[in-house]
Amino acid sequence: MGEITPSDKRFNRDFPETTMRDIYAVLFRHKSRAIIFFCTVMITVIIGIFLSSDVYQSDAKLLVRLGRESVSLDPTASTGRVMNISQDWESGINSELEILNSRKLAEKVVDATGVDMQKDWAAQTPLPDDSVIKKLRYIVKQTLWSPLVAFAKPIFPSQPITSREQLQDRDVAIRSFMEKLKVETIKKSNILLISYESNSPQLARDQVEKFIQFYLDEHISAHRTSGSYAFFNSQAETFRSALALGEENLKNLKSQTGMASLQEQRRILLDRIGNLQRDLELTDAASVASTAKIKVMKNTLASLPSTMQREETTGFANSSTDELLRRLNDLQMKEHELLSTFTENSVPVVELRRQIREAQSLLSKAQQPRQVTRAANPTYQQLQLEFLSEDGQHSSLLAKAEAQKQQLARAKNELETVNESEMKLTNLERELDLLRANYRKYSESMEQARIDQALEMDKISNISIVQPPSYPVKPIRPRVALNLVMGLFLGLFGGIGLAFVSEYLDHSIKKPEEVEQRLQLPILASIPYWHSNGAVKADGKTSMQGYIPYLQEMSETPQNCPLELRKIYETFINRLNSPACGNFETLHAISLTSCHPGEGNSTVAAHLALMLANCGEGRILLVDANIHHPSVHRIFDVDLSPGLTDIFRDGQGNMNLIRPSRINYLDLLCAGRAEADSSWRFDSKTFAELLKLWKREYSFVIFDSPAVWEGNYADSLGTLVDAVILVAEAEKVRWETAQRAKDLLIEARANVLGIVLNKRQFYIPEWLYRMV
Repeated sequence: MGEITPSDKRFNRDFPETTMRDIYAVLFRHKSRAIIFFCTVMITVIIGIFLSSDVYQSDAKLLVRLGRESVSLDPTASTGRVMNISQDWESGINSELEILNSRKLAEKVVDATGVDMQKDWAAQTPLPDDSVIKKLRYIVKQTLWSPLVAFAKPIFPSQPITSREQLQDRDVAIRSFMEKLKVETIKKSNILLISYESNSPQLARDQVEKFIQFYLDEHISAHRTSGSYAFFNSQAETFRSALALGEENLKNLKSQTGMASLQEQRRILLDRIGNLQRDLELTDAASVASTAKIKVMKNTLASLPSTMQREETTGFANSSTDELLRRLNDLQMKEHELLSTFTENSVPVVELRRQIREAQSLLSKAQQPRQVTRAANPTYQQLQLEFLSEDGQHSSLLAKAEAQKQQLARAKNELETVNESEMKLTNLERELDLLRANYRKYSESMEQARIDQALEMDKISNISIVQPPSYPVKPIRPRVALNLVMGLFLGLFGGIGLAFVSEYLDHSIKKPEEVEQRLQLPILASIPYWHSNGAVKADGKTSMQGYIPYLQEMSETPQNCPLELRKIYETFINRLNSPACGNFETLHAISLTSCHPGEGNSTVAAHLALMLANCGEGRILLVDANIHHPSVHRIFDVDLSPGLTDIFRDGQGNMNLIRPSRINYLDLLCAGRAEADSSWRFDSKTFAELLKLWKREYSFVIFDSPAVWEGNYADSLGTLVDAVILVAEAEKVRWETAQRAKDLLIEARANVLGIVLNKRQFYIPEWLYRMV
């Protein structure tokens, strides 16, 4: 079970990360605290379950049919346009929740049932048919409560209850009722769930019944407006009278204007005006055209002669001349045809034109004087007749245009009259529409108010009781199984957490790795905690008295030392003989000290001396320098005095006080009788000379030294010896304390070889240690 450091490297080790063995070591090291915590939690949970009162819950469900409960119109508002505000599902449900959670309902229930019924103790008295556990719980509570009441009566005598205290009790009862009451909605439904908790199932159901009864009354009252029927009736009569008067005015206006339909009359007038405007435009156009025509005729008559040449005869008939004319016409026609095909300079065109010129020359030579006969010009006469006719028609067009203008003006005047009448009729109809709408709304509201009044009288609302208040048979609390499981988990994980917190807060040295990591010193030996029978102790500590018989037996028969312990000290001696520690050639005087008394440095010194003597390393001297806490004389069963203090009693060293032990090559020098001023003797010149003598006489001088903090050890004995070994008890010495002890020794120029971790305990069972 001992642990041997595998390397002699002092400060360059790579320390392993946390393993499962470390976790199990923490759990088993602090298992007592974890078990105590677990048991405490479980006992507390069990006591809490036993002493806690049963809590019953009564449930009821209400169905909210969304719709108008009443006409919520303020009678003082203006009677103009009425706005209908529709409520959606969410706002309607939220409104009902606010009414249910109002303090007013809680006050009514408390006043109806009484203040005392809201107190927890009021319903805890067991009934005859209750369970034995409940009766036993009641007896235990009364047993615990009665002495407190009897003790408090003389100290706090009862006094008359004042009105202020009654109000305070009532307020406490109301708040208690509101805390126990729970109102919630069921998702995606119009159902409201009402639940109440109490120590009595009967009281829980009665409270829910009272609450629902008061809620229904409050719901009806909240959605009603007093005097609404009378108000709407009077307003409906007012608008009905105004509507009749408006209809009479409209009838009179239509009779005065003689218009049955304004739209039809307007259409007829607009068509008439359009036709008149179109005819007037046509007449004006015809008049303008006639004027232009007359002007042209006048000019034409002025240019035409009244007579014309009727007949002209020149000689007799001449056939050759006529033939020349035909021939000339034919040539001219042919010229036009050629020009459409050829150019003017082409040969056919030039030749044809030459022929035309010859024909014209011959024709001019053949002309003769003719006889002329003159008569009246028929064109002039016809044009003069047309002029006279057009002039008469133009005068008629002017008269027609004037008549059409007058008709158009009269039609426009009639249209203006229709427009004015239409404005009046439109205003009257608009007023009548408003009057009809208001009258209709107030009539509907009056009917709704009448229905609401009838519903209120019969207490009918849109709230239906889907599930009446239930009578709970089983309590909802305490939940025994859940509480036990939660207590189990809390105790288990809390205990584990407490173990790790304790490990985190514990700065004591537990493992060799921590020594090398924290103190930067090599670990010389890791010695487990041993029973007096030679077995490793894994679950507790005993005083050093348990080691005395065992060491006495070892002092007589060292060969009986347990093999594992022998290996630990052999490794310890080998490390002392290593180059890192200076070998045995330089180590003759070794002092074993500790941070505090009782850490086992005397036991380690005795074992080390025994093993050195048994290994044949020469003569060994074991000096008990712990004057105030001597142990060597008890370990080896010798007298305390004479001893070290007696050597300097006369101021001279005396070697005769060293006595042999029952072990070959091992001599002892006990502490002797302690004196008040014995600490200074380590600084004396005589002790230094005596130490040199011992080093020549013995191979090793082992000092069982006092603790570092006792006296002036660090400045005296610690500087005289060749090496100092610091013994630290595992799980007792904090690494900060060991660090200060190390610094103190180094400041005093002591040669600190390393640390022996003593009384190390292994908490993990061997079978589990092998598994992980």
